[in-house]
Amino acid sequence: MVNVNFAAHHKDYGSIYVENNSTNQNISDSYAKVEHFAVNGNSTSDITPDAANNKITVNHSRMYRIEFHGLGSAGGGFDETWFQVFVNNSPIAPANKLIATVVNLFPPFVPIEAGQEVDVRVRNTQPPATMT
Repeated sequence: MVNVNFAAHHKDYGSIYVENNSTNQNISDSYAKVEHFAVNGNSTSDITPDAANNKITVNHSRMYRIEFHGLGSAGGGFDETWFQVFVNNSPIAPANKLIATVVNLFPPFVPIEAGQEVDVRVRNTQPPATMT
């Protein structure tokens, strides 16, 4: 699940998620968007969730906190699978390694401008690999 929260209120402004995914995603040694989000979660006028395109678009400029919670498995170098939050194609916080099938990203509050897109990306330092 990817959540976007407004800094001042810690309010959930929008999310995308998938449950019980059974489709593999190939992972290389360069970052690629996490795919297969299936559901647009809650949203306000501040956020436009777009599960079909694996992203969230911010509609109002302000400080936000982006959260990513993942539970899954990866093959082919499992211990070298990394996740990172991107805003407008730029990483906003250090990457986190997938450990024991769980990954949580909680980057600090960041300024995001109206029209910018938020997504989560994955890479594996020992490709080829797949992730479910």
